[in-house]
Amino acid sequence: MKIIKWLDLHFEEFFMVVFLVLITVVSLMQVIVRNIEVIPSLTWAEEFCRFCWIGSVFLSLPYTIRNISMLRVCVLLDLLPETVHKLINIATYFITAACMALLAYYSVDVVSYLMESGEVSPAMQWPMWAVYSTMLIGFALGIARGIQQGILHIMHFSQKELTTYRRYDIGFVFQFYNLVQNLTAKENIELATQITKDAYDPIEVLKEVGLEDRINNFPSQLSGGEQQRVSIARALAKKPKLLLCDEPTGALDYITGKSILKLLQDTCREKGVTIVVITHNLAIAPMADKVIKIKNGKIDQILMNKRPTPVEYIEW
Repeated sequence: MKIIKWLDLHFEEFFMVVFLVLITVVSLMQVIVRNIEVIPSLTWAEEFCRFCWIGSVFLSLPYTIRNISMLRVCVLLDLLPETVHKLINIATYFITAACMALLAYYSVDVVSYLMESGEVSPAMQWPMWAVYSTMLIGFALGIARGIQQGILHIMHFSQKELTTYRRYDIGFVFQFYNLVQNLTAKENIELATQITKDAYDPIEVLKEVGLEDRINNFPSQLSGGEQQRVSIARALAKKPKLLLCDEPTGALDYITGKSILKLLQDTCREKGVTIVVITHNLAIAPMADKVIKIKNGKIDQILMNKRPTPVEYIEW
């Protein structure tokens, strides 16, 4: 994966640097050889440098597309609404990919003609179709980069779009509950349901988490486990696709913590919600379908659990 990511980020520039280094080295060799009478002149040097230059020129096309360095009147675009700006960028990339595709189509004819003719370079005797295939490679990479950047712009969210996504699709469960102290359990959940389109009934959600008798209680009248249940109910009431839990059992005792984990595991299985639990307690890792271990701010290990352990069998 690291190799693929590196190639995605640096493929074109790596070979451009290689070509430029080769041009520099061969040119220096030619200069040195010309000043030494005993050594014959490098007859192939000029042609070799020309071929390297051709390769670097065509590889610069996808490099330019990927680095968003195309000719655009950026100052004027910034004056447009964000949505229009985004649409223009997407259209630019796909039009660029289409132009690259057209050039690649005609390049195939050129390379095919050179293959049939059997033409070779005069000094190095290299087949010309192999030399000019770098043109085809450059255009093909240009197509790929144009489509890639267009898709990335489609997937890229603005701050407003990110806020909308978080509002409707993500639920949050915090370590210290973050309940509004002067609102009842029901009112805390209603507060969350007011900012989403299609929410569950707060009373029904509280019943699901076993708090039907605590609907009208304030957070100060609830135990830690009950407050965390209200927090989970508040997150679930939005009908989220993703539930993010930050140390959901960190402030709870052993028995209450297990009941909260059981609730999360049942929610995942019964409602089809993707749940991400961030924790320092490695003992609960076997309950997960996937375990991602992070060390020094980086992913250290990814493990798959084919048979997740029921919470009842987990001890710590």
